[in-house]
Amino acid sequence: MHRIDTSTAQRDKFGQGKNGFTRGNPQTGTPATQLDYLYCDAIQEEIANAIELAGIKLDKSKHDQLATAIKEFVKKGSIKLNSSTDSTSETEAATPLAVKKVNDQAVTAYDRANIANANAISANSNANNAHKNIETLGGRISNIEHKFVPTSTESRVYSNDKKTYLLVRDDGIVAMYNTEKNKMIWGFDANGELGVGTIHSSHIIGLSEHVTNMFSQSFGQYGYTKMPNGLITQWGIANSLGADGKNGTLQSFFIAFPNACFSVVTSDIGNGVNPTAAAPVSNSQFRCWGKTPINGAPYSNTSMFYIAIGF
Repeated sequence: MHRIDTSTAQRDKFGQGKNGFTRGNPQTGTPATQLDYLYCDAIQEEIANAIELAGIKLDKSKHDQLATAIKEFVKKGSIKLNSSTDSTSETEAATPLAVKKVNDQAVTAYDRANIANANAISANSNANNAHKNIETLGGRISNIEHKFVPTSTESRVYSNDKKTYLLVRDDGIVAMYNTEKNKMIWGFDANGELGVGTIHSSHIIGLSEHVTNMFSQSFGQYGYTKMPNGLITQWGIANSLGADGKNGTLQSFFIAFPNACFSVVTSDIGNGVNPTAAAPVSNSQFRCWGKTPINGAPYSNTSMFYIAIGF
């Protein structure tokens, strides 16, 4: 067991080292005594240990177990009873009356502490209201407080209608918050990166050049375009030889695909009437075929355009 020793306890109330409770005083800034888990645990275990020492199992539905335990001790002659609440005896046990008195005093002290705390909050609120009425050059401080609100982790500047506010957080985030939608409209992190919201492309200086530089390309009769995600489209001219027959004519791509070719499509360069076909055989070569449009006609020499896609 121990006397209350929280930071708000009244020091030496009952003598040197004997703390007590106080209702607090808002006028002097003295807070009311607050309980903590250590003190509550001490009261609980002092009572529970006495009950269990008497051989009684704790039962939350019963409220007379301490009295029963004391009667057991008295019956056995192991303890003497004392109803005093200020006794210093170490050989006598407290009666239920003494426990009730202490509990009543604790409840009263707790209620008084809550009342004192409420009075302190009310006094603080009144002081804040009074502060808001102080006039300053160019207006009132209350007008500033209406728009600027600091918190433990951020500072906010509100619009007049309080529907939006600009926030600056300790972690470097700067954002605009909509209180009606209850979400950020836009926000930048500490590195200046946009994390929430969008910006119209016309407002971003150098965006067009940046996007263009993300692509690599070569334009001409033979050429290619490489996209930022690695996809490559290339084109050129291929020639199939009829003598190669069904095996097709082996051709090389304008540039080799770093990984693989997905597909190749072709069309006749001449009059556009010869059927053509192509198929990739590696990331650097493909085979192509050309025929005359007559049924059963042999393979023929054919020039064709091709477009290939890969990565």
